[in-house]
Amino acid sequence: MEEDINNMLTSFIGQTYGEILKLDKNIVGHSQHLKPKSSEFKALATNILSNKIHPTDVYSQTRIPPPAPPQVHIQPTTTDNPGQLEFNFNNSADNEKIYNILRNIENKLNDIDIRLQKIEQL
Repeated sequence: MEEDINNMLTSFIGQTYGEILKLDKNIVGHSQHLKPKSSEFKALATNILSNKIHPTDVYSQTRIPPPAPPQVHIQPTTTDNPGQLEFNFNNSADNEKIYNILRNIENKLNDIDIRLQKIEQL
């Protein structure tokens, strides 16, 4: 059982290293955020396989905190332009209004269907 897990882990790490190496070959210019990662991954994989470190331990050590969400500043709108449209979110739709609108659409479609049937009979 332990040997199967070790073989699967070795295979997974090898495939991942191969994919990272392919991606590194596509890098044209290096920058702070765009640099080859295959050598770092190879060192990490070698460390995992030689020391039998559990992958979740490595992940918790190398985890980078997520970036802070961008700050959004909302400025009030002015109504200097009388042609400017504004959204009114104070009037929310309730179930009864939606039901009435759908019933109205259904009645109109039924009326159209009846008229089409009368035309076909002519």
